[in-house]
Amino acid sequence: LWKSLPVIPTTSRCASCYGTKSVKHLKVEADVIFSVLKTRFKQYLCNEASLEVEQKEVCVIIFLPARYHLLLKFLVSAHSTTIKIRSDYWRILTYLDAYLNSIFKT
Repeated sequence: LWKSLPVIPTTSRCASCYGTKSVKHLKVEADVIFSVLKTRFKQYLCNEASLEVEQKEVCVIIFLPARYHLLLKFLVSAHSTTIKIRSDYWRILTYLDAYLNSIFKT
């Protein structure tokens, strides 16, 4: 699904016809990231076992009403995490930064 969301071409006039991508970097300890993933995102995990072994890469899929998707790929290291973001609803990015900051208390 990650690769199937097309990204907006720079010459496109129809931004709503394509998806978008972004990146968020958090300077948060890995144990905090995994704790929040277990409590806030458990039902949206691609592979729930990834939290049990605390892998370095955790994927989250959220279905947005009525037909959109939000994909988050957490690349977790000991003292920071990079979140790769893909969505076919570009307007979600307006709210996502503030939401991620609030749940991870950055």
